[in-house]
Amino acid sequence: MRLLMYRHKIMWAYNQSRLLKKRLKAKVVTIQTCHQEVSHNSTSPLDFKAIQKTLQTAWETLPPYTTDLSGLIAQIRTIEINLTNYQKRLSRLGKKAGQPLKLKHFSKMVQDKYLRQVQKDHANLQPNLKVLENLIGYIKTTVAIWGIGLAVGAIVASISGQFPTMNQTVAINHPLGSLLANYLPHAWVAPAISVILSVGSAIAAGLVTKIWIGLRHR
Repeated sequence: MRLLMYRHKIMWAYNQSRLLKKRLKAKVVTIQTCHQEVSHNSTSPLDFKAIQKTLQTAWETLPPYTTDLSGLIAQIRTIEINLTNYQKRLSRLGKKAGQPLKLKHFSKMVQDKYLRQVQKDHANLQPNLKVLENLIGYIKTTVAIWGIGLAVGAIVASISGQFPTMNQTVAINHPLGSLLANYLPHAWVAPAISVILSVGSAIAAGLVTKIWIGLRHR
């Protein structure tokens, strides 16, 4: 009875692995589609809505893909454990019978075909998890940089629109303007403030982006 039980568990685990493989391969198609969409929509001008939609799809794909991949590992272990138990039980029964039982062909088939196939499937499907994780990270970084770019553009537009209309007296009394007035003609102070603050905003945004990306990759 135990021999049949081990055999049943092996076959059940192998059949489960076929279902998992089928689901994983379907998700691989989704991952490949997401990758193609990112390549297409990341070119200038950035299609922000399409990128967000791709990110949502990738996020929804990650948990079930990870779960099914772990399930495949579980089936490999189930086959390995029950194959070992099957072989031990077969050996004991052979000793009791006084001769080897002619049931070793199943053990060999499991070892050479079933177990090897599931291990190969896992090895082939595992790299796609890293692809998916990298894809999500890339999209999030792209969206973040895009958002910072919009913010910088708004700041620059605001600053550029403010200072040229500011009269010379107000510009000179500005903290930065009072410093610039020592080196520039008074008529140039307002435009100079606009340029300095615009460039400063861009540099600050770049530093924030660099720090954010660095933290993401730790």
